[in-house]
Amino acid sequence: MNKPNTKFILEEKSEIGLKYINAPEYIAYETKLTIKRDGKKPVVLELKFVGVEPLAAPMPPKKHRINAEDITSLFCKVVKWVKKYNYKLEY
Repeated sequence: MNKPNTKFILEEKSEIGLKYINAPEYIAYETKLTIKRDGKKPVVLELKFVGVEPLAAPMPPKKHRINAEDITSLFCKVVKWVKKYNYKLEY
């Protein structure tokens, strides 16, 4: 349990997988989700590419950071960012 005076409410590491819509190409990103106690956009997701670059599909940026007001808007921003490169969330 966090102490009351800590800066963060939650910090979690995970992984997401993306599938290219037009070909059977998959890529993965390590993620670090941070939720701060205060601030204009307290929810932050940092993505770092892991694995082998795709052959037929465009490569999104290897590192990316998304800031959001809450978890719901973060999810919407992630989906929009993934869709921008013609991928969809797989896992």
